[in-house]
Amino acid sequence: MIRTEINSNHVTLINLAVKNAFGEDSWTHEETFSRGNSPAVLYNLKINNKNYVAKLTDPNYPGWSLSTIYNAQINGFNNAVAPKVHYSDPNSGILIMDYIEAVSLGEINHSQPETVEKLAKLLKCLHRCDDFQKGQSSYERVEFRHNLIPSNFKSHYLIKHAIQVKEMIQRTLIDDEDIKPCHGDMSPFNLLFDGNSFWLVDWDTATQDNFYFDLATCMIFFYSDNEEASEIFLKNYFGRFPNQMERDKLNLMTMFVYVYYGITFAYTSSLRKVNLLSQEAIEVLPSYSEFMNSIGSGKVNLGDGQSQQQLGFIYLKMVEEACSSEMFKNSITRLKSRA
Repeated sequence: MIRTEINSNHVTLINLAVKNAFGEDSWTHEETFSRGNSPAVLYNLKINNKNYVAKLTDPNYPGWSLSTIYNAQINGFNNAVAPKVHYSDPNSGILIMDYIEAVSLGEINHSQPETVEKLAKLLKCLHRCDDFQKGQSSYERVEFRHNLIPSNFKSHYLIKHAIQVKEMIQRTLIDDEDIKPCHGDMSPFNLLFDGNSFWLVDWDTATQDNFYFDLATCMIFFYSDNEEASEIFLKNYFGRFPNQMERDKLNLMTMFVYVYYGITFAYTSSLRKVNLLSQEAIEVLPSYSEFMNSIGSGKVNLGDGQSQQQLGFIYLKMVEEACSSEMFKNSITRLKSRA
């Protein structure tokens, strides 16, 4: 067996998991995957001439409930939006699932109507899952990460402003009808395409939450520069074009997603001991689309703490800009009048 790059504890856990799932402990380590900022380690294993993924996570990692995460992915598989789980043990922190032979998302025309429809179908199926176990909401994750960033980060006016906006949006978007099973991180890094269907991985933030968070995240990552594709996506998701109240909720949640990722990337960059950007450096940051294109072309490595902080402040600047827009002001006014 080839087991290089795997520590002895992981070998022991994989042996036990493979034995329980497949009735044997014969497996080959093909490669180790990198998952960005995730604390999990993923191994590509070959068992009986078929590839699987073993995901190893510290069960004591702060703020995580592996039972909630594993439950959500199993639920997702039952609704055809997640790879099949063959074995999971939250006490030891191991999960074995199917390996998806994925096409590079960069090779996909996301504005093609057929692709837009498939992604909308994936999200709709996700939100129709049986209820997930309750974990941290997206609002609570922002609070958790904000509390852990250094004081000089917290005192920056863009971060202070973002937290104020978060509080306002949280008070406004209160509707029990909007709480559904959510993935919580609909980024391109967590989406696989096998040439026919989309699959969601990395269910670390999955919980019962406001479904507009998934919807807004998906819109930002895939359709922010394409109004026609975004309208097709929304029509396929809702089964019709959204009404004014749904658009208002989506507008506010889009703003919160900017807050969410702005605080998140500020937090992850602080973990790498990256110094706070100067005001001059923040003012000359590129636009969101320019920065994301740089990531896609390989010019920017988002695994780098400096790049993470740059993206964080790009999101935070988007919060500030959006706050002054008539669309945001009108959405707030209309939703408050309905309360």
